[in-house]
Parts: sequence; C-alpha cells; structure tokens
Amino acid sequence: MLLRAKPALRSRAFTEQAVFCLSEPDLALVIKQPSVSIDHNSHAASPDRISAQQHPHTRANGTFSRVLRKYLWEENQLTLLDATARFFALPAQRMRLIDPGVLKQGLWADVVIFDPANLRDKATFENPNQFSEGIRSVLVNGLPIIAGGNTIGGLPGKVLRGLGLEPQCEPSLVP
Repeated sequence: MLLRAKPALRSRAFTEQAVFCLSEPDLALVIKQPSVSIDHNSHAASPDRISAQQHPHTRANGTFSRVLRKYLWEENQLTLLDATARFFALPAQRMRLIDPGVLKQGLWADVVIFDPANLRDKATFENPNQFSEGIRSVLVNGLPIIAGGNTIGGLPGKVLRGLGLEPQCEPSLVP
C-alpha cells in the first residue's frame, strides 16, 4: 500500500492511497466475467491544463489503453466489441442512461480513434499525466478535443445523471 501526502496540498489535508489487493490471476478471472464493466476511479488530468497540477492515479489516463493492449491483444481474454461495450454501454445501462454508450446517428457521441498497433499507456506513478500513445482523435459529443494526438481545446462534455444519483422516494418530513 502506498500512502502519501502531496507537498503542495498538505495544508488541505489531501492524501492519496494506492492499494494493491488483486493478484494478476484474480484480475484475469474478474475481467472475463460478462457482467463486469471496466472503468477507473480517478479523475483524468490533461497534461496541458490546470488539472495537470494534480496527481491522479496512474490509470486515469491509461486504463482503457492498458486493458486493450493487455487483455485483448496480448492475452486474448476479451474481444474488441466486448471490451468497448464494457467501457461504455454496460456502465451506461447500469446507471439507466438510455443513449450514452451507443454509437448511433442522432445520439451524442464520444468516439476515440486509435491505432491498435501503437496503443500503449504511458502513465507511471511518478508521472501519471501522460496520454496514451496511439490515440489519434477523440470526439466528445461529436466535437473534436484531440486531433492528431494533440489537445485542441473545448469542453463539449455534459454531466449525466443516472437513476442512482436521484432520490428514489420523497424525503420524509420530520417536524
């Protein structure tokens, strides 16, 4: 387990923790299960924006490239269709979001165009704010934010709230 306070943020009592609790055989077994969606629990930080001053988890910018490289191309444990469904459609379905996670005319689209032969995560614990190699373009809501491997700006994303974030019943009134 790694636990450290960031020098620039010590006054705000900011700490982070990395826990290594899954062995590779356990992770390989979990990733084969069709009900398992794939995500990360860190904010992403663009290397050329103010968020780069933060120190996210290594996987913030490299989760999906690593999963594709390791579990699809190197170990043949997933198909590309299965992996992308677990990245997008399955999490959206779990949050009961109807349109996100599906690439279809008329819907908002987030699209990543990558070169499979050169796709690699570059982020390390020491320097996590590195984009993966092999990402050619990224479109968010149909608008480009990365082109030719370089950020071009814009914040076309939208906050999506699934049923899990909405109250399921009326709050009780207590006099």
